[in-house]
Amino acid sequence: MKFIKVPLLALLLTALVACDQENAIVDCFDASNPENTDWFDEYISRYNEDAPGTEYISVGIYKFQTVYLPASCCANCFWLPVVLNCRGEQIGVLGERDGEIDPDDIKGLKVIWRSPNFQCGV
Repeated sequence: MKFIKVPLLALLLTALVACDQENAIVDCFDASNPENTDWFDEYISRYNEDAPGTEYISVGIYKFQTVYLPASCCANCFWLPVVLNCRGEQIGVLGERDGEIDPDDIKGLKVIWRSPNFQCGV
């Protein structure tokens, strides 16, 4: 019995270590259906009312958790590239300086929402 437990434990440990961020388990809700969350509805309602058609939201995986990246493709607009967790709380900003989240560390990014009358090629 001891011989079976050791290889099984080694196999399980190897599988856990080999798991990459793109295959991470979503920790709060189904990322493919974020419309079921209050924070998401509230967030996009601001853009639905007076959006110029340049806002969008992407979802990806960062450090084994689902993250959301609201963004704008407006060349003349100032916006801070924030990173939100699955509860809609800001966990950081995108950038390459100390303390910022490197965009290359966010895996599997895909656009999940675009503002009405979207005018960009994203």
